[in-house]
Amino acid sequence: EKSDGVHNSISLSKLSSLDLSANRIGNLGAKALARALKVNSNIQSLFLEHNRIGNVGACALGFALKLNSKLTELDLENNRIFSVGNLGILESMKFNSAMRKLCNRTRRQVRLDLERRIAMMST
Repeated sequence: EKSDGVHNSISLSKLSSLDLSANRIGNLGAKALARALKVNSNIQSLFLEHNRIGNVGACALGFALKLNSKLTELDLENNRIFSVGNLGILESMKFNSAMRKLCNRTRRQVRLDLERRIAMMST
């Protein structure tokens, strides 16, 4: 796969935090990162917002999180992850007790939250 370069060119073994936000890595990049996360024992924070990751990439990351006990923070906000992908991530939480912060909201959810807050303030 084209995105194997992500896995091969970056040694995740020395990183404790990785921010790949807004890099359009998509499902292929997420799958490459998932393979790296399965064997990584140092990375604690991973920021992947605005990357066009869909359900396939989310499920791959979810599977990797079952095996990775060091990652404590994962940010997947504003990607293309829906029910199936969310379930893949949430399923991993049964096996990963280290995870402390998981962000996965879409723009639509953020907009709806803002609309609710505005409505509450006006009443």
